[in-house]
Amino acid sequence: MDDVEVYCVNGPEIDVKGNGVSIVSGDATPTTADHTDFGNVDVTSGTLVRTFTIENTGSIALNLTDPSPYIVISGTNASDFSVTSVPATTSISAPGSTTFKITFDPSASGVRRAIISIANNDPDENPYTFAIQGTGSNSNLSDIIRDASYIESSNHDYTLYQAATITSTSNSIGVFKFLIRDGG
Repeated sequence: MDDVEVYCVNGPEIDVKGNGVSIVSGDATPTTADHTDFGNVDVTSGTLVRTFTIENTGSIALNLTDPSPYIVISGTNASDFSVTSVPATTSISAPGSTTFKITFDPSASGVRRAIISIANNDPDENPYTFAIQGTGSNSNLSDIIRDASYIESSNHDYTLYQAATITSTSNSIGVFKFLIRDGG
């Protein structure tokens, strides 16, 4: 028998990590451990940014094949999530990595869900997908918000009505419009 040489060409191999923890392609259960669950974020004034790392653990270059921003967000509440920092390169050498950032900015209270999809040239994980979620929450502060469109009248003599039950607002009793919000 002649000498036989065996060459193993691994190819590109994608692995995506959040918070240093691998996220399995097809993962449908977001968790805080890998940053796929963004937690609670205030609807009126909050955003939260998470950084994810795309690693190539294979033996040849891993190519991201979708057009910029290279990361596709889809699903029920996709508009509550955005790619705010794109991968620095679309060809990731072996071994090598690049990062991208997703921002969660909830438009409503409650659980908000989406799917991340990364098209690439990994032969068995294309596209690489995983679920993300966050919870939109109301402010934990209670407040009273005056309706700015309502014009209140002034200079009322309320002493005229102290001894009587008020049954009408036709005699110069002011009516005020406001919203009370309890965030507690």
